[in-house]
Amino acid sequence: ISAQVGDVFGLALDPAGDIFFTDGNRVREVTTDGKIRTVAGTGASGFNGDNRPATSASLDEPSGIAADASGNIFVADANNCRIRKFTVGGTITTVAGTGSFGQPVNGTATLTPMGWPIGLWLDASGNLFATDSGYMVVLKVTPGGSLSRVAGNFNEFGASADGPATSVSLMTPYNVSADGAGNLFIVEFSHIVRKLTPDGNLTTVAGKLHFGGDGRSEEHTSELQSLR
Repeated sequence: ISAQVGDVFGLALDPAGDIFFTDGNRVREVTTDGKIRTVAGTGASGFNGDNRPATSASLDEPSGIAADASGNIFVADANNCRIRKFTVGGTITTVAGTGSFGQPVNGTATLTPMGWPIGLWLDASGNLFATDSGYMVVLKVTPGGSLSRVAGNFNEFGASADGPATSVSLMTPYNVSADGAGNLFIVEFSHIVRKLTPDGNLTTVAGKLHFGGDGRSEEHTSELQSLR
């Protein structure tokens, strides 16, 4: 509690009760005895490669974060257009994205570009779900390294009505979470929360659709420009 922190975004808890969070261009850990340390990132923005100690790796606006039962930490390295993985005291690697800003396609996760991965959620089977706010979609990365689009149709011009998840327009999806029944919950900039059911349908469960269509507000246009 005597440590200074900066721009905190993502937060995750590991099975041991340690807290991990993104802080500027670092990932930090608070252990159960109340001590804090940096576990990834140098504080300088950029990308200086993988397969190096996580604490000597450059990150660029890390956002969402997730932890699994084996001690692996996943972080959405947003401005590097990658999702990266490391263990405390270990090396860092890329598990999704090529580092180039581009529309993601179904296939091998490390061979497809991404936009801005922001929110992350890891399910009990090891599937990683990520919101890509650059291309207005939600992506799934399997433990075997395959990537697929599970929600959103790449349309950035406004959130649309509920329906089949990959046919629905999402408005800047920010975060994602899930329940024990396999339902995925997506937070959108359009002031709503949607539920993606295992059968592939998307429904609104909270909030009221605020933005939509080509006549989106100047406020939202400005927000998108600031993200880019």
